[in-house]
Amino acid sequence: MKKAFIKSLFFMVIMILMSPLIMAECGDVDSNGTINIVDSLIVAKYYVSMNPDNFDSSVADVNNDQRINIVDALLIAQYYVTLIDSLSCAEPVSDEPLWRGGPYNLNGTSDYADVPEEMISGLKDFTIACWVHLSQIDSWSRIFDFGSSTDIFMMLSPSTGSSGNPYFAITLTGNDGEQGIEGDIKVQANVWQHYAVTKKGSTGILYINGREAGRSESINLAPSDMGPTNNNYIGRSQWSHDPYLKGFIDSFSIYNRPLSYAEIGELNSQKPVEITAGPTPEWTPGPTAQASRSFWSLDITKSEMEASAWFQLNATLAQEGQHCMVYIQEGRQVSSSVVTTLINEFDSNIWNSVTNNFGTPVDVDSNEKIILLLMDIRDGYSPPNNSSYVGGYFYGIDLYTNSQLRGLGYPSFLQSNEAELLYIDVYPNNPSSADFRSTVAHEFQHLVNMSVNTIKEGGNNTPVWINEGFSMAAEAIYEKVSILRSRESWYDNDPLMTGAGGYPKDSAKSITAGYPLVIWNPYPSNPYAVFNNYSLSHLFFAWLRIHMNSDSFFKEIMNSRDNGVGSIISVCSPVIGSEVDSFNKMLGHFWMANLLGGRGKTSGLDSYNGKNRHTGPQVYNGGNKSIQLYPGGSMYFNNLSLNNWSPSGGGSQISYAVGNINTLNADFTAPYGNNNYGSEILLVYNNESSGSRLGTSAMLPQVLFEPNQYQQFTKVSGAGAGTDLDIPPEGLRKGREPLDLELSPPENW
Repeated sequence: MKKAFIKSLFFMVIMILMSPLIMAECGDVDSNGTINIVDSLIVAKYYVSMNPDNFDSSVADVNNDQRINIVDALLIAQYYVTLIDSLSCAEPVSDEPLWRGGPYNLNGTSDYADVPEEMISGLKDFTIACWVHLSQIDSWSRIFDFGSSTDIFMMLSPSTGSSGNPYFAITLTGNDGEQGIEGDIKVQANVWQHYAVTKKGSTGILYINGREAGRSESINLAPSDMGPTNNNYIGRSQWSHDPYLKGFIDSFSIYNRPLSYAEIGELNSQKPVEITAGPTPEWTPGPTAQASRSFWSLDITKSEMEASAWFQLNATLAQEGQHCMVYIQEGRQVSSSVVTTLINEFDSNIWNSVTNNFGTPVDVDSNEKIILLLMDIRDGYSPPNNSSYVGGYFYGIDLYTNSQLRGLGYPSFLQSNEAELLYIDVYPNNPSSADFRSTVAHEFQHLVNMSVNTIKEGGNNTPVWINEGFSMAAEAIYEKVSILRSRESWYDNDPLMTGAGGYPKDSAKSITAGYPLVIWNPYPSNPYAVFNNYSLSHLFFAWLRIHMNSDSFFKEIMNSRDNGVGSIISVCSPVIGSEVDSFNKMLGHFWMANLLGGRGKTSGLDSYNGKNRHTGPQVYNGGNKSIQLYPGGSMYFNNLSLNNWSPSGGGSQISYAVGNINTLNADFTAPYGNNNYGSEILLVYNNESSGSRLGTSAMLPQVLFEPNQYQQFTKVSGAGAGTDLDIPPEGLRKGREPLDLELSPPENW
């Protein structure tokens, strides 16, 4: 049967050559007149030429007498013919892509690009194509990875860990559910190569350099099946431990249809300019910057009001950028390439993400630049006895001159560096990590916050829980995510209640036991309790940011004279509605969003609009004990444990609401709902917006309570991708401001 097919096919080609008026039944024809007939049944390659000048030995094997050899090859029968214009049957690329990005220069440590969610959410049949120039080949790096988690994603890796070949996959259930295509060739470094993935129905094809490198007839999933995707990365993986892609990506294009073989070939012919050398830094050390200088710093293991806590260190200017200068402590080594990356990232991304959304800093030293002091912060880090460390901090007195500090009555040993300065740890913190740069964004917001609210406006310092929430929002904006996974996971696992991650249990100080939102670090005797504050503050402002659907509201709050809850309400209620026109209402919907959003609610104010992954919260059962709820704290009770008790009492500070975990509805009017035992959860919270440590609280009347018994809901369908144990290490305690004093701006500032 194969022989008969080959004969008839050969006859067709001869007829084409003999009669230019015959229209060919052809596959794809390129601009050189090469007809490519693609069929999985064909295992032959032919070469035909009526003119020796057209001979092309790369197309097929041909004897000296121009006789055709049949070559045992797979998938492709290729004919070379001399065509007139009327014979062409190619389909040139005519449609513009749905989205195009690049060129991108990716450093392999932190750089990546984002594709807007709306470009992915509606895709069914598609083509994704781009040029890639790898500087190095790392297993499981990503050309792209679109999704929402390590369970829901669609990705293309240039090299897998097993075969080292390119691999495309899409899944809704993690690695075990992948529908994939593996390429049949290995990629190369330091050359441009073209990649394209197409999907039509259940057929997926992976092209490399214009040729089919892999195919699957079982790609039944489409990007539209993944639901909301807020992690649409180019050059980065959903998995935090996978390497970032190092190299260049150009002409990254998304089409909402499968391109033909000829159209892929046309894209493959549009090769970018060859890369001859790597980029050079745009900014070099300026003539006015001090090559080396001394800085005052703090031993954080001591009280800042002790003279012995203060010391001077020498540092050398490593590099200078448009918006920052990097000094490195003498005796500490940070490579020039890492410093270059940090400066480029600050100038290109961190500066804009913070100043555009929060405000601009003061300029104490009149150089319009931020000093990044890379140093070993004295934080007591000494494993295995003490594995806790401070990743970085901003110190408010640096925005004042020393003469101003003396005029305000501060002791002489307390010295300002008289500069916009961020202290960033390099031991054990890793200067080349993405988290290191997020720390810089976090601390930069603290600097801007004090610049705007305390100095420019002459107001009081922003409450710490709001200031820290803003700094974590700055991280999220910089990282282009809705929620920081580590903070969300801390809430989900509640380690002080469960002992997750090896943290020592201290259930009375857990989130489940009503840990306060608005009081910062109320239990300083427990060094881990402050992680509860970071988690809750971040989630509160992440929830607000999602429902405000904009990041500009942070700057509006910053620019108001009221730096507290009042400004949050006045800015947010006109946008969201009357449901948040008081802190009581706002707090109730936030705590309800953690309950119902964790059970799968993906729309409305009592959710995170599907962007959260945490299951939370923990729910107490059994026992009998009176408890105190501190400002902003909440607790959840299953109706089965309430035994028909209709909650009341605690004064006006205590509010009640009921959430139904089956219907995903909330009731803020009836304190006990419909007595739907087993499906209704009672939310009790303290609606106070301020408090000094634990000095303000309200007692609940004999609530059924037992610290050692709790219930955690399991993730239900639609609630996200499940919980993985991604609890932050000790070094993620960012934003510590050592001097916990109210600084009043000097007169005539």
